[in-house]
Amino acid sequence: MELAEDFMGRKGQMRVLGTSTNVFADWCNENLSDDGQTVLSDVQPISESANGRAGEIFVFALKHAKTGTTRKYVLRKKPTEYVVHMDHDFLAEFTFQKQIQATRVPLINVHIYESDDSILGAPFYVMDFLDAKVPSDDPSFHKTGWVADMDRKDQRRLAESNLQALATLHNLDVSKFDFGHVNERAKKAGSHLDWMIDYWWRYSAWACGDKQYATALKALDWLSDNRRDESRLAISWGDARPGNSMFVGAECAALIDWDMSSLGDAEKDLAWWLIMDEFSIRRSGGLSLPGWPSVPEKIQIYDDVYVHQVDLAAVLYYSVYAALAALLFTHRVLSISPDVTEEIIAASMAHPQYSPEILLQDVLDGEFEKKLTQA
Repeated sequence: MELAEDFMGRKGQMRVLGTSTNVFADWCNENLSDDGQTVLSDVQPISESANGRAGEIFVFALKHAKTGTTRKYVLRKKPTEYVVHMDHDFLAEFTFQKQIQATRVPLINVHIYESDDSILGAPFYVMDFLDAKVPSDDPSFHKTGWVADMDRKDQRRLAESNLQALATLHNLDVSKFDFGHVNERAKKAGSHLDWMIDYWWRYSAWACGDKQYATALKALDWLSDNRRDESRLAISWGDARPGNSMFVGAECAALIDWDMSSLGDAEKDLAWWLIMDEFSIRRSGGLSLPGWPSVPEKIQIYDDVYVHQVDLAAVLYYSVYAALAALLFTHRVLSISPDVTEEIIAASMAHPQYSPEILLQDVLDGEFEKKLTQA
C-alpha cells in the first residue's frame, strides 16, 4: 500500500485539561505568582503538527489582575494514556534540565516539578514559553518547510549551531551536578550502558510482545556482545536531533524534549543525531538540504567544540543503538496511534523510504560506516 508522509497517525495524548483547569489555576497562583493575583487563561495543547509524541504538553498564560501583564508558560504532564516510554522517568527529564539550565547550553528554563497526582492526575512540571521554530519531522524538514526555504548558508548554520550546542552539553563536567537517582539506577544494573542495554531488551518485549523483530533482536545481541567500557561520562540529552530543538533564525535557541536523558558516552548522542538525520533524509526521498553538511563534516563540526576527541568506534557502536531505538519507538508509536492499522505498520516497515527496520539492517550491514569516511 502507498504511505503518505504523515503516516505516523493521529496523536493520542490528552488534548484538554477538562475539570482540572480550576485546580491548576489555583496551583499557578500559589506557585507561579508572588502575590496570588494571577488569572489562568488560554490553556491550549501544542499543535497536532508538533513533533513530540511522548508527552502531554500545553501552553498557557497567566495574566496579573492588577498590572494587566501576561506571561506565557509551557506545562509538560507525564502521559497516562498512549504511553511511548516504558518506565518513563519523568523526574529525570526535569532534573537534568533544572541542574544545567544556568550553563551555556541553550535550554528553556524549568520552574517547578509537581509530584502530586491529585492536581492533574499525574506529575507535571512548568517551564518558560519560547517563541521559536522547530524543524518538522513529518514531512521531513529536508524536503519542505521553513528550513527547506532557507538559503544554503543558513541551512548549514542551523546544523552547525545544533551540533555545537550538543558538544557544549557534552563538555559539562557531570561531577559538578546532582542527578540523584539517575546514578542509582545505573549502579543497580552495573553501569549506565548496562542499564541502557537492559532497558532496550525489556522495551522490545514490552512494545512488540510476541511479534518481536528479528532485526531488533540481532541488534540487541550485537550491542550486548560488543558492549563498551564507560571511560568518560557525559550528560546525554537522549533524543538528540534538530526536530527536538528550537531555533531563532539559524541559531539553536534551546534543546528540548529531555524524556530520554541519562548519563553515558557523548558519542551516544552524536550517533543518535547522525542516525536520526539519516532517517529524516531517507523520508525526504533520499535528498538532504542543499546546504546540509556531509556526515564527516557533521562530526568535524561537533569535534571542533567538543573538548575531547570523538571516538569513531563509539559512534559506530551507538549508531546500532540509535537505529534499534528508531525501529522500536516507531513500532510503539504506530501501534498506539488511534488511526493506524496493522496493515499500515507492515507497509511502513517494508517501505524503503520510511522503514526504520531497513535503516537498522543497513547500519548492521555497514552502510552507515561507509558514510563516516565519504569524501
